[in-house]
Amino acid sequence: MPSNHGTGSSEIVFKIMTKAFPSIMLIGMAGVGKSTVGKLLARNLGYRFIDTDRRLAEDAHIALAELIKQQGEDVFLRLEDHYIRDIDYDRVVVAPGGSIAYHAETVAEIRQKCRVIYLKDDISAIKRRVPNIASRGVIGMSEGMTFEDLYAQRQPLYEKMADVVISIQSRSVTQIVRQIISLVK
Repeated sequence: MPSNHGTGSSEIVFKIMTKAFPSIMLIGMAGVGKSTVGKLLARNLGYRFIDTDRRLAEDAHIALAELIKQQGEDVFLRLEDHYIRDIDYDRVVVAPGGSIAYHAETVAEIRQKCRVIYLKDDISAIKRRVPNIASRGVIGMSEGMTFEDLYAQRQPLYEKMADVVISIQSRSVTQIVRQIISLVK
């Protein structure tokens, strides 16, 4: 059952349904399936799909982890912010990188154009899906910090940004997509 800071499910549906904007942004940690869910969701809705990490890497002609290593986190975050702001939010499903957590002001502006849905999962499930998370190019993970620390830091940021939180634990991609569609249609 989705939750939104203790809000009842009927209030969540009302909050989602009263937004007039058809686009969707899926947020959450690396490895929760934002791109997998996003592609299927976009196909089911007849929307475009944008994976901002993939788009950044393709435009830079370099792997995301290497881009972060070469340019640094601050430069990457500015590039990411530009990409996210530059999207045409008309009938699109956007899957930004997990570092969207550090773009609260941008997400607040984007919430005027689309629904923001946090795909939340248990840290152990994420680690099983992405065993070598550091190889993906993770922003905000300072020296000595564990992935668990990063998860604990980001989780409340995602929850604050989201219109709705969907727990994806033990659910198939199809089940998650169906739930999102039921909330936004």
